[in-house]
Amino acid sequence: MLTRWQFWVLTGLAVLNLLVGALNASLFVGNRNLQGEVAGRQQFILQSMQLQGLYTEIAQALADLSTRANDEDLRRILEARGITISVMPAAPAQVPERRKEGR
Repeated sequence: MLTRWQFWVLTGLAVLNLLVGALNASLFVGNRNLQGEVAGRQQFILQSMQLQGLYTEIAQALADLSTRANDEDLRRILEARGITISVMPAAPAQVPERRKEGR
């Protein structure tokens, strides 16, 4: 038979064990939720990286279109998105030189 103090010590340890178990379960659930969120963000980043080339080509095509058509509205839209357009002067066409054939 247990003495009075042994009973209370064992009862206290049992309650402490239940509290630690409940804390462990809540931390486990919270950790799984965070892992799911991180996995979703990682998938978004990977998909964004795959589409980066396409986005670059679209921005280049829009920039070319705005310079060819001299479209200021389109240029302002691109600049609002952080895409600056600088027009390079066209290089003059070079005429091939003829060789003089000496005989």
